[in-house]
Amino acid sequence: MKLRYLFLICLSGVLLSILISSCKHELDVPMNPQISFGTDVRTIISANCTFSGCHGTVNFQKIQLLSYDDVIKNGGIENTKATKTTLYKSITGKGKELMPPSPYSPLTDLQIQTVLLWIRQGAKNN
Repeated sequence: MKLRYLFLICLSGVLLSILISSCKHELDVPMNPQISFGTDVRTIISANCTFSGCHGTVNFQKIQLLSYDDVIKNGGIENTKATKTTLYKSITGKGKELMPPSPYSPLTDLQIQTVLLWIRQGAKNN
């Protein structure tokens, strides 16, 4: 009986370890370098989101992402946790759908980290 009890405890410990190690965690993003909306974030959004038929000026889909104010308002960027914003969830696929949609390429990890860091740094219009 003791051997069976010891086996169950060990098995539970191993399973718990596997479960914990397989959990996804938020990206660990440093507060430096300072991210600029005008130089860094706008470039990512312009290249990946604002072409015709998406979030630009021509035939845009529901929302525009042309200006800083558009990104703040339509990206759901408020005084909330960065990973809970509409913008972050959209570019990581944790929202309703991944943006940009197929057949376009998703943002790279570096681009996602840049946007996330910008939001964490206060989403400044700089």
